[in-house]
Amino acid sequence: MALSFEAYKKKVWAFLNNMKPGDRYLISEICEKENETKFIVCVKAWMDNMPWQGGLSFNADYSEFYMTHIPNVITNEINSTIKLQEAKLSGHSLSNNR
Repeated sequence: MALSFEAYKKKVWAFLNNMKPGDRYLISEICEKENETKFIVCVKAWMDNMPWQGGLSFNADYSEFYMTHIPNVITNEINSTIKLQEAKLSGHSLSNNR
C-alpha cells in the first residue's frame, strides 16, 4: 500500500534532516520512478521551510541534489529549524506551555 502524502513527506524530511554537507544524491538512485515528482515536491517544501534552503541545491534538470557547505551560524539555525519540524511532525510541542 502506498504511503499517504504526509507520511511520504515525513519520510523524505527525515532523510534530508540527516544529510551532511558534501552529500550528493541522484534522485533515480534513491527514489522509485513513479515517486520522483512527489519526492521533488517534498524536497522543495523542506527547502522552503529552512533558513538558506537548508544548504540544499538541485542541479539544472532536478535529477540530482546536494548539500553545500554552509557557515556554522547558518548550520545552528538550520538545526534549530529541524528540531521544530520534527516536533511538529511528531505532534509534540517544544514549548513549556503544553
